[in-house]
Amino acid sequence: KFQTGNISPLPAGRQRAVCSRMDVATYESILGLLRATPATAFPYLSQIAARHGTSVSTVYSIYSQDMQYQVMRTHRAFLDASKSLLRMYLLNQITVVEICNNWRLPPCLVLRRFFESCSLLTGRRQSASSVASSASSSSDGAPKRAINAVFKDPSTLASHSVEDAVNVLARELELEELTRLYGSQQELVDKLTKDVEDAVMIDCIMGPESDVARRVAGLEYEGKLYEHLKEHDIAFWTEDELRDLNYIKTPDALLKVPIAVRGRVVMWIDSKATFADAKAHHKLLRDQYSGYINRFGPGAVIYWHSFLGEGVTDAARDVVVLEAFPAPTDVLQLPRL
Repeated sequence: KFQTGNISPLPAGRQRAVCSRMDVATYESILGLLRATPATAFPYLSQIAARHGTSVSTVYSIYSQDMQYQVMRTHRAFLDASKSLLRMYLLNQITVVEICNNWRLPPCLVLRRFFESCSLLTGRRQSASSVASSASSSSDGAPKRAINAVFKDPSTLASHSVEDAVNVLARELELEELTRLYGSQQELVDKLTKDVEDAVMIDCIMGPESDVARRVAGLEYEGKLYEHLKEHDIAFWTEDELRDLNYIKTPDALLKVPIAVRGRVVMWIDSKATFADAKAHHKLLRDQYSGYINRFGPGAVIYWHSFLGEGVTDAARDVVVLEAFPAPTDVLQLPRL
């Protein structure tokens, strides 16, 4: 059985605590507890946060980041094994829970890989012959849009599946036993639907609700940044205003007049509703911040859910790394005329 947790993936704003930069020992202790939790169970974030004196959102962000790293580490190996695992799953030799826990992967990702490795979702009520011809002309499996639709509403799986699903999968996976194991398409659809429903319910990393929660959190903290800038009477352009001015890659806030933060010049500020270790920060530095530096000059980034002090603060001279909006004593503004 999938195991449900006792709290939501991203708690409401009033539950979030102000975070400070994290030391390596605390980070490794949190990781150890999170990695001891099966992939199909939701970790007790509140207890882990209380034990380490940090916020629930910070612990969840570390958990999400570590699971993303695990997905990347196992990507090629799992793709190579996906058809073999799908065969075992369909023959009831292994469950989705066992696969997730053995590979330490999110349930929605495992089922998504299964759908991608076969032609079960290539269209609505296609015949076996039409599916066979489409499969022969494309090796991409199910279209991404069809797969996304199933995870948003698992009850629609039957309308996306082929009329002769059992025979099609038996041929694709070279499993004659399927036709004996499943007496009808409905039995197979019911099995898949139930597992997708369970996966969506428990998956706090790659489920549809988790994606929405991350987007909402990003917007919430972007708004928090704007509120702080207004409170400190710091003039700025928002990301949307910069796009209206035909800028393509933009920070969340471009200051109209530079300020100094802890003795360093800041022309722009970016808001990240996440935790950052050295790997994550260096990737953002390469993919985003370097572009801002080239266009606008030095700036600052706020990792609202803390960051690993070692390897982050000294990554680039032109980016001030913060865990919260700087205190008034840390900010120097030019005198107004």
